[in-house]
Amino acid sequence: MDIAAISTGLAMNDLRQQAGIAVLGQALDSAQQNSQAIVQMAQSIAQPHLGGNIDVRV
Repeated sequence: MDIAAISTGLAMNDLRQQAGIAVLGQALDSAQQNSQAIVQMAQSIAQPHLGGNIDVRV
């Protein structure tokens, strides 16, 4: 086997892995921001006086 080709292949694999890790990091940050926004939205629309009683008709 050609050592230069192996070296190039390993370097490309390393680059792909680093790019994948960077993309996953960005996705994690985005998911964290989205979840924080959902929690804030849920807290802002919470109405604790609702849902305590149920009207039942027979």
